Amino acid sequence: MVDAAGRVLDSSLGIAQDELELARLEIVQKLPKLGRNLISLAIASFLGLFGLLLALAAIAWLLGEELFEPHIWLGFAVTAAVALAAAGSLALAALRQVPGSIPFPSAALRHARSLKEVVGR
Repeated sequence: MVDAAGRVLDSSLGIAQDELELARLEIVQKLPKLGRNLISLAIASFLGLFGLLLALAAIAWLLGEELFEPHIWLGFAVTAAVALAAAGSLALAALRQVPGSIPFPSAALRHARSLKEVVGR
């Protein structure tokens, strides 16, 4: 009886170690992809910022001259308000996507749950 209990304990420890190793490997595999995506996003944001600034300056100048002739600064104010509203909505949309991109050992957890069901019976 003691020998059987020892074997069950050894098997349980082996399963737990295997599950931990599977979780570690899954996270290690997902981190480089997340890093590459973040670097690409940073570069695209940096380059896009310059183009956006030039486009906004042109729009602001056009609005200032065409709609607010003596007060060109109003064209810049209106353009800034629209740009900030757009940035806020984009930031909210991006923040909603963050939880799905965090590396999580989902396969390891599914495997552990299936093992728990088998052992629990």
